[in-house]
Amino acid sequence: MFLTKAIHFIFGEGEENRGVFRSIFSNLFTVAALTLLVKGVALGKDLFVAGQFGTSWLMDVFIVAYLVPGLVAQLLSAVPDALLPVYADAREKEGVESANRVVSGVLWIYAVLLLLLMGILFAVAEPMLGLVGGIQNPEQMEVALKLFHILIPLVFLECFVAVFASVLQANQRFVITSTAPALIPATVLVVLLVWGDALSISSLAIGTVIGTSLQICLVVWGSIRYCGFRLSLFAKVDRPTLKRVGLMVAPLIAGEAFLVSSTFIDTTMAAWLGDGMVSTYQYALKVFTILILLATVSVGEVIFPRFSKMAAKEDWAGLRNIYTRFSGIIVCSSVLVSVLLYAFAPFIVEILFERGKFTPQDTLHVSEVLRFCTLQLPFCLLGLISNRTLVSMGRGKLLIGITLISAICNVFFNILFVKWIGLPGIALSTAGVYLVSGLIMRAAVMKELRRRME
Repeated sequence: MFLTKAIHFIFGEGEENRGVFRSIFSNLFTVAALTLLVKGVALGKDLFVAGQFGTSWLMDVFIVAYLVPGLVAQLLSAVPDALLPVYADAREKEGVESANRVVSGVLWIYAVLLLLLMGILFAVAEPMLGLVGGIQNPEQMEVALKLFHILIPLVFLECFVAVFASVLQANQRFVITSTAPALIPATVLVVLLVWGDALSISSLAIGTVIGTSLQICLVVWGSIRYCGFRLSLFAKVDRPTLKRVGLMVAPLIAGEAFLVSSTFIDTTMAAWLGDGMVSTYQYALKVFTILILLATVSVGEVIFPRFSKMAAKEDWAGLRNIYTRFSGIIVCSSVLVSVLLYAFAPFIVEILFERGKFTPQDTLHVSEVLRFCTLQLPFCLLGLISNRTLVSMGRGKLLIGITLISAICNVFFNILFVKWIGLPGIALSTAGVYLVSGLIMRAAVMKELRRRME
């Protein structure tokens, strides 16, 4: 009896509901399995890097140099996210050629903006690195500038990867988008093994750029081969379409800004705590991020397109059904994962990283931070699902206010908890921020769904 009720709760009562949920779960497990495979490759790279550089200042400098290009690319991935529902709508109603014109027109504007932004970042590199990373030593600044200049192209490359990944997602082509990221850690490993001794820490930056270039080649090929994409050199997008994309970009940027601001603030505060603190914090995040990325990619690639279609059809009852069931299932399951990860944190860190220049003392510090990171998981996933649901309903503007509240809470919690327990306080602070933002977004989703169902 209990099993029957559980199945009915998860999959719904009607045959149509069950078909929808089975389809979503099937895609979720496919994407999750492939993402886990990709993270396995990335973890192999991280293990090798930990043995080579440990928690040295070189590793700190690389993380700081990568921080700004990586976060800018993450922030501007809001444009492809806004493009996805517009592309899907144009493809369904007007055909492939019309959808291709939409992507092509937005792509040219996007490329110009990215190139301008890269120029600005190049010009302000030195003062920005000094402020963000607390770098005062001339030798460290020289290395940081060299790495930053190598990594700047990632702003352009990662954003273009996101555009073509959106085209593939809209066409339910999840295998390529899920496996393509493996090219980056695989390439980094090759570069480290072949030229690591000669290039030292620069090999990490060079391998990352080459791997991202290979990734964009794969997603472009997939878009052409499986989605019928053709780039139009003289494509023009009508104003209503551009306006529609633009209206979605602002709230999506606000949603990404929460994650970006959180990472930026946390890394900056860790950098000012002293040498080795940034890399210690990042090693803990690498273990924890496997879970976050597994859930984020699965939910983002599978559920968001489904939410967008249901919102376009104004199926508010169905959307509420999926949202409430999946948020409950994912949050409850993440609590169990968090408990297990908290209990086995020292053992996991020792097995993964303790070799070469990564010492037992490093294991102790990293596992302590990791334990506080585990508290973030349930609230982070609740916020992710709620965020996507609000955007699907065209209520993404609410995220701007939520992001502002989250940024203020992050600074306050960081100052409070870092004074209390040091570096692990940064991870505890992020858990508190996710709790506040997740509950606010869930309340906003339920209120909006009730309003539309009346």
